[in-house]
Amino acid sequence: MATQGVVYRPLENPLHDLDFNTYATGKVNSNEDAKAEVDKILNQVRQSDIQNRKHVRTMNNPNKETGNIDNYTVTYLVLADADGRTIPSDSITLEQEDYVQRGETKNDNTHQRVIVNGEVIGHIVRGNITFTKAGFKGKLLDFFVHPNGVKLSNGTQLHPREYNYKGTILLMTDYRMALAAKQRWARLKDIFDYNRFVKNEQELTTRIVESTNNNNSKAIIDMLNEVVGKVTIRTKT
Repeated sequence: MATQGVVYRPLENPLHDLDFNTYATGKVNSNEDAKAEVDKILNQVRQSDIQNRKHVRTMNNPNKETGNIDNYTVTYLVLADADGRTIPSDSITLEQEDYVQRGETKNDNTHQRVIVNGEVIGHIVRGNITFTKAGFKGKLLDFFVHPNGVKLSNGTQLHPREYNYKGTILLMTDYRMALAAKQRWARLKDIFDYNRFVKNEQELTTRIVESTNNNNSKAIIDMLNEVVGKVTIRTKT
């Protein structure tokens, strides 16, 4: 989204993970297929931190109406020491932890201990990592796989956008995909981000809805197919 606009967040709401969207080129019918698709892409990346990623979990999200799986989330952990040196993935172990929910003890991949060379250095709880030992830092990486592509509520099919980075053309996720997901999840942080995303001015769509003369022209500005503002001469709302 940083290539297409800005999200304003309070300082006390830090970035806890990094989200990526992937476009599957193979058939995806299971969690294993989704992970294989992501690994196929990441194995082409030469950076040591990506090559030393540790798989945390793979989840799927069935559509409440159709029952079909709309998307998969493949999560990895990348760790480094205090000097920024990547920790090899074969030195990292993840162990599931017991936790109590509504009086019931559970054990699944939502709660995990992070162990490096036999020592517990932190915990992962529902997609958030905390460190209990100094000298380590890291981030969780979420990769979303959409087997059937992504459409907005009005049926618009979203496709990657081209982004020129120092002469290299990169395919970037359409920002509307992230905002559509935030609308769907509608958690407090999602609502906050959605309401405080400021689109790059040059990519806002302006539609003339009334024009009586040159001194009294009006337009509305669209974002995610919603009206986000109105423009008149010398006035913006």
